[in-house]
Amino acid sequence: MKLSLNWLKQYIDLPEDPTALARLITMHIAEVERVTVLGQGLNQVVVGEVLSARDHPNANNLHIGMFDVGETEPRQIIFGGKAVLKPGDKLPIALPGAQVHGLTISERTLRGEVSRGMCCLNSELGILDQAERVEFLPTSVKNGTLIRVALQLDDVVIEIDNKTLTHRADLFSHVQFARELSVVLRRPLRLPALLEYEGATIKPLQVTIADASLCQRYCAAVLEVKLGPSPDWLQRCLQAVGVRPINVIVDITNYVMLDIGGPLHAFDYAKLSGQTITVRSAKAGETITTLDQKQRQLTSAMLVIADATNPVAVAGIMGGQATEVTDTTTTIMLEAALFDPISVRLTSRQLGLRSEASTRFEKAVGYTTVLDGFWRAIGLLHELAGAKIVSPLFDLPGSEFVHRQIDLKHSLLERMLGITVPAPDIERILTGLGFALQPTTTGYTVTVPLWRTDITAEHDIVEEVARMYGYDAFPLQPLQGVLQLPIIEPTLLLGQRLIHWLVASGAKEVMHYSFYSDAAAQARGLDPATHHTIVNPMNPNQHCLRQTLLVNLWQTAQMNQRQQAGSFVLAEYGHVYLPSSEQAQVGGLVVDSVNHFRRAKGLVEWLLHKLNVVARQQSTAQGIDYYIDHDMVAQVTAVETDMTYVVFHLATLASRWHSNTQYQAIPQYPNITLDISLQVPTTVSWAQLKQAIVEVGRPLVQSVELFDLYNNEIFGIRFVLQAPDRTLTMAEAEMVRSAIIDQLVKQFQVTHRY
Repeated sequence: MKLSLNWLKQYIDLPEDPTALARLITMHIAEVERVTVLGQGLNQVVVGEVLSARDHPNANNLHIGMFDVGETEPRQIIFGGKAVLKPGDKLPIALPGAQVHGLTISERTLRGEVSRGMCCLNSELGILDQAERVEFLPTSVKNGTLIRVALQLDDVVIEIDNKTLTHRADLFSHVQFARELSVVLRRPLRLPALLEYEGATIKPLQVTIADASLCQRYCAAVLEVKLGPSPDWLQRCLQAVGVRPINVIVDITNYVMLDIGGPLHAFDYAKLSGQTITVRSAKAGETITTLDQKQRQLTSAMLVIADATNPVAVAGIMGGQATEVTDTTTTIMLEAALFDPISVRLTSRQLGLRSEASTRFEKAVGYTTVLDGFWRAIGLLHELAGAKIVSPLFDLPGSEFVHRQIDLKHSLLERMLGITVPAPDIERILTGLGFALQPTTTGYTVTVPLWRTDITAEHDIVEEVARMYGYDAFPLQPLQGVLQLPIIEPTLLLGQRLIHWLVASGAKEVMHYSFYSDAAAQARGLDPATHHTIVNPMNPNQHCLRQTLLVNLWQTAQMNQRQQAGSFVLAEYGHVYLPSSEQAQVGGLVVDSVNHFRRAKGLVEWLLHKLNVVARQQSTAQGIDYYIDHDMVAQVTAVETDMTYVVFHLATLASRWHSNTQYQAIPQYPNITLDISLQVPTTVSWAQLKQAIVEVGRPLVQSVELFDLYNNEIFGIRFVLQAPDRTLTMAEAEMVRSAIIDQLVKQFQVTHRY
């Protein structure tokens, strides 16, 4: 939101220093993003009068002029063909030293002739309509006058950060900002005069609100107008805040929106079919070409303004091209309305179309703002466009609006602010902001003005008092109280620990949004219909809440593979959303063209070991599942020819791991290493063999290793035997080996080779 200080000065006397004013606005109203002094770079640009003009003798497209710029002697200046000048014309002249378009103007010799300045186009000065033409000035302007003075460009624009106004539709206007400043500065407010007008019956008009829940108020009238350019003062106001002047009708609607805060729209009355207006929901299959010349497909959830046959505007967002005001327009229908903010916001998002009007409507424009803007616009149309009302006046209430009343207790005010604000200050602040006060035994009954749609409860009024009283008026006090440590979920601590270890081992931690698209889910064999979905997703194509971390990890891995990333490991902590529960997980994706599955399996077993967890392995068609008792704690799953996915189920792990590392003395007695060779059925996994060896050889078996594998069926197995209290004899070792072989033959039907 841009504020012109010259504009604001119509309603309140402001301090001279704009920087100090900007600080007051930041401290009391909304955050100021920047302060811009208009015309600041035009100190060396003055008004010059053409005394004579002739062709350049050595250049076909150049001309030589003599100009009076308020000095004792005329200046010779060379100008191009775009500036068609004649004696008596007055225009902007940049003198040597002026900065124009980033260039410093100096005296130069062009084709043998000296030029002591430059004739400036609007676009070169960055003023007015930015056109490739000269801005001629009235003959009454004195030669040598600074151009910023002659064009009244001595204005300052304060730009407000819109993020601080998301709840304040009323502050998207100069009048309401002036109201706030009148309280801050303790200076009187001068509101614009609003005259009410009588209707007529010269032109017919029918207005109907078909959906009162989406249109709370609709004002309309038909006016005969004289089209033309806006007066200079109106154009300067619009240009100061970044709005391009078009014609007097459109300019007045834009001016009133920026002044009062209520968006308006003018239709070409002659182009309205049947001279009727209906505020209704769009019909299936209807389209409209909006003022930006784009065709929009409408849905039944969108509110439109329609004539007897077609939609002529998307309610609260943008008008239609078919009823646009043009140079041939002689009669307009003026609209001022109040539309449902949620409807406007959803329609704007679905159409991908935002406008100054939608920005205000989606934040809830005030009920009274509609009629105030309507009368203000009619008054300006009457004054500047010779407007005459030729139809009945319509002010249709779609639904009743009542003033909200809130009880404000002195005790709550003091408890929330920590100080006692004097009653005269409370009353000055609230009445200055437009609230009505009725004293009670405990405080006040506060009547909220209809333009303050953000005030809904007692604490909102407390905030109004606090910010206007001034946060810097609150005494500094040391913090008092007891700080309690936050309760941290065990799954979060465990997840952070696992991620830390994974990163330390070389993995790259990634963080994704908690959702993905239907197509991504289907690509990993998931059914989108079983997913929870987001009603209002940031990306319309990504509305499935994730059931696994794999989908996003897989997409990220593919993107990195396209960039020739080679081998890598991705790791992520996050929540997944199953049909019946929400679970915390740590997922990892190992990408390696050769050893991806072994690396993934090694990572899982290494991490389980660091957690002091002993898990039982169970082979599956795609990988290995790890269990403690009957609870799954981790999984290793091959997902591509070069990718394996690992996942840790933190809820089941959280109660089973511990960080109490136990140390044991270095063995005093030697160990015995034994090798066996087995022919193993293809249905038996190494994990099953290893687990059986450990169980049979307990407690003497210290480690088991697969040191050779041939043709996926000949296993070379090495195990180490050691006793903590004696030196094992070979006879004892052979007994253990025989027991192990007997168990493996019996349990898995292996063949002992040697």
